[in-house]
Amino acid sequence: LRLIKFSKGDNKMLFKKKTGRVAVIDGMMCMHCQKRVEGVFAKLGIEVEINLKKKTATFSETTVSDEQIKSAIEAEGYTVVSID
Repeated sequence: LRLIKFSKGDNKMLFKKKTGRVAVIDGMMCMHCQKRVEGVFAKLGIEVEINLKKKTATFSETTVSDEQIKSAIEAEGYTVVSID
């Protein structure tokens, strides 16, 4: 439910899914890992939300290419499984 925004309109509930992208990153295990990955996204100018349990990084749409994101994360020693 965290990815769904609720809003009222015309006396019925409308579901609005948050826009964003998700990167699955293998190798993140602790808060130190989280800070390193957050730092990578910050250098690229992208706001990110990390979920260590799911090993995901959720970020907003950006003009930075998937390859740039992938190479920057992998330079820190992590493996990008996918970016959706």
